[in-house]
Amino acid sequence: MRYIGNKTRLLPFMLRTVARLGIERGVFHDAFAGTASVGGAFRQCGWRVHTSDILASSFVFQQAYVVADPADPADHADADVETRALALSRADPRVSFISRNFSPIGGRMFFTEENAARIDAARELLEQWRRAGELSDRSYFVLLAAVIEATDRI
Repeated sequence: MRYIGNKTRLLPFMLRTVARLGIERGVFHDAFAGTASVGGAFRQCGWRVHTSDILASSFVFQQAYVVADPADPADHADADVETRALALSRADPRVSFISRNFSPIGGRMFFTEENAARIDAARELLEQWRRAGELSDRSYFVLLAAVIEATDRI
């Protein structure tokens, strides 16, 4: 996800600099994690990562990209995350919070009516699965991060 202040484009420089300086892998703290791209990159390079930020969306990204381990089946044993993601993308559109507050239906133009209704459908289905106990917290946050990333693209 791109936003002002995102460090994604700086990642190659950061990782090269750490390697050039000969800093051995250890513990890394991403104090203003944002989209968790920095923490996620360091984690993929074998660092033990701690993250923090006050934004709720950042917490979602931290859980999805730093805490959840895609290589650990225990993190996703409750559901096939790819199958669930596909179901979210194919959910029947419905008018709800996003539609009423961020589309022409509510007098706003952040999203088209169609895209807003698709976002509403995905969010409501995801919450329904969570309330029914069909998802672990880690799977929930991975899927929620995917929905947020998808909304940024539309």
